[in-house]
Amino acid sequence: MTRDVLITGLGWEGLIDLALSPVDAGRGRPAPDLVLTALLRTQTSSVAAVAIAGDTVSDIESGRRAGAGFVAGVLTGAHDRPALSAAGADAVLSDVTALAPALVQRELLPLVATS
Repeated sequence: MTRDVLITGLGWEGLIDLALSPVDAGRGRPAPDLVLTALLRTQTSSVAAVAIAGDTVSDIESGRRAGAGFVAGVLTGAHDRPALSAAGADAVLSDVTALAPALVQRELLPLVATS
């Protein structure tokens, strides 16, 4: 699955508690089901502890509707910076490799996790 290849390629296996695809939850994006399913499966106490990264407006809207603590747009996919920003992204990143540094910068991920 592309998701798993991406996680392995980035060396993020130890950073991610759970990775889901839309088929793993109820309704598709922009419904908040995917984010909320992750929250329930990981028994996370607050949706504010969830970080979302996506390349579409519907990804950003899903994260916002769920109340995710950090929602990032990624420019290597379907939509451009103005569209992702207008949808409510906290940050728009050049690509997914910028996610960990963005989380560190906002003190949402320990600095040691990016090395």
